[in-house]
Amino acid sequence: MPTPATTEAGGRTWSLQLGAFGSEENARKLRDRATTITPHVSVVKIGGLYRVRVGPFTSEVSAIEMRERFDAAGFKTYLISK
Repeated sequence: MPTPATTEAGGRTWSLQLGAFGSEENARKLRDRATTITPHVSVVKIGGLYRVRVGPFTSEVSAIEMRERFDAAGFKTYLISK
């Protein structure tokens, strides 16, 4: 099972975004549901929105493998690279 990196590997990283909310409470509810898949889910406030994210991953393959697990569980995910 792929796990998110604890630190960036000096290069490109990938994350999954599960949702973006104006309400922190709604973001935390989604985060709590998502932790049934992996404990590596966080809420990050960016530009006035609370974003629910998984990662970062140091390889795109690991991010895609985790995305498949979320998709199979009925979550809508977006792959983000930095």
